[in-house]
Amino acid sequence: MKDIRMLVKSVAFLCLLTLGLVGCNNSNSNESEEQTKTETEHKDEIVTSQKNYCFRNEYPHEGSEDKDVLELQIEVKGNTVTGAYNWLPAFKDQRKGAIRGMLEDSIIKGEYNFQQEGTTETVRIEIALEDDKAVVKGGEPALGLEATIQKVECAN
Repeated sequence: MKDIRMLVKSVAFLCLLTLGLVGCNNSNSNESEEQTKTETEHKDEIVTSQKNYCFRNEYPHEGSEDKDVLELQIEVKGNTVTGAYNWLPAFKDQRKGAIRGMLEDSIIKGEYNFQQEGTTETVRIEIALEDDKAVVKGGEPALGLEATIQKVECAN
């Protein structure tokens, strides 16, 4: 009789121990699943987050309504950047082009592919994004790509 009681107590103890371990594993599993879900949602948010930035300088011609325009429009998705950088003088050949690059620490590093005077060129470009302006650097000085352009509201 004493052996049966001891056996019942041992079985009961093992059952409680097993239930406790299973409960702990499920708790950790749920926490791990929630953490993984949160991390995935955060990554999805970064990838799908999209921001548009617009910059524009206008240079009016004295005594005329004509003006030269320098404009930069960029779209940021995660850390990938695409956009347009255009020099639109009123009376000269215009330079229009596309930017592709990567954004890191408010600096875009990429390539600028543009057309001007019937030729197409691609140059390395770097754009520092600041609160109220963009500072563009790149290409040979003779190309005249370097500029500081004021931030403006993007037209929808």
